[in-house]
Amino acid sequence: MAKKSIKHAIINAIDETDSSFTRYQNQMIKWAQYLEKSIGSKDGYKRTAKAYTIEGSEIEKPEGCVQVLRVLYGNHEEKINSYYQSIRRLLVTRTEEVIDGVEIIMGWSEAENYIMSELLWDEYDDKVSFLNNLKGREITVFYNKIDVDDDGYWMVQESHIKAISDYVIYMFAKKNLWKTLKSDKMIRQTEMYNVRDLREQYEKSIRNARAEDQSETPFEKEQY
Repeated sequence: MAKKSIKHAIINAIDETDSSFTRYQNQMIKWAQYLEKSIGSKDGYKRTAKAYTIEGSEIEKPEGCVQVLRVLYGNHEEKINSYYQSIRRLLVTRTEEVIDGVEIIMGWSEAENYIMSELLWDEYDDKVSFLNNLKGREITVFYNKIDVDDDGYWMVQESHIKAISDYVIYMFAKKNLWKTLKSDKMIRQTEMYNVRDLREQYEKSIRNARAEDQSETPFEKEQY
């Protein structure tokens, strides 16, 4: 299925609302990426790994990171990228020994001791933060990766563009409605109905997008 840059959804949202909203570009990108993750992807995302040496209490997420699946102690980037089979066998160690010129294979074992507890790290925005001081230690981030365009914008299924655009428009309307509610201005019932209608529209667009590419939601995918 054809893919387009997620920036097309943002441009569409601006065209249908107000050009002054361009100053909220970073917020729009976050909304757009949130909805893309919510829709899911029929073809799934590429699972890959990147190794880091920790300099502080957090790291920048790898480019195109949709979701961090695991964090491991040590540098396992090459092993995971070369031998990955399934999330349930994330990292497997093969023990070998040579005795008198004969290779002895001791067997395979899951290296669970390498996996950092999810209680010790968290992801937010474009970063992964750590509870403990890991300065100087190597870690490997195992994650779902999405393709990006030349400017770093996510490449999404073309069928997702309208749903993403509708969601960004709804979030703008909701944001402005909330500002009005907090002010002394009288709010018209039609404004509240308009926001409700925009919500129904983006929810309908999500259903259409999933039907078109037969994708699963993150909650329907394999639980990691």
